Amino acid sequence: MESLCGLCLAYEEEYRIVTKNDYAVVVVSTYPLRDGHLLITPRRHVLRLDELTAEESGAINEILYNSQQRLLRAYPEHPPIHAMQTGRHSSQPHIHYHMIPSDSHFRVLWTTVHDSSGRLVVQKDRERINPPYTQEKLEDMARKLRSV
Repeated sequence: MESLCGLCLAYEEEYRIVTKNDYAVVVVSTYPLRDGHLLITPRRHVLRLDELTAEESGAINEILYNSQQRLLRAYPEHPPIHAMQTGRHSSQPHIHYHMIPSDSHFRVLWTTVHDSSGRLVVQKDRERINPPYTQEKLEDMARKLRSV
């Protein structure tokens, strides 16, 4: 565990945890795009998919599948969108997946722009992201999702 990595620390933040196994954890996002926004991450601090063992990869895939089913039960009108963050341009130096109940406005949350070197970059529309949720709100959301 990297001591300053928020995703490593999330494995111990019981109030945010929806489910976990020996290799991965599902937590509610502190900065959700909408209620039900989950982060799925390996327990071990890794930056890229190719750093995962076969056992870790299988455990993460199982937890991804179960999380999708959980969100479909909790938000039946909002099938989840999946996105993965990895590598040096990630928002965290720890591989993770986002799983977010979709809505008709979701496509406008990300815009593409070119950075100073001409690379195409995807940016989040910060105005549409909720402010950080309180521990109580995160606990309530995790409890709701654990129960479905």
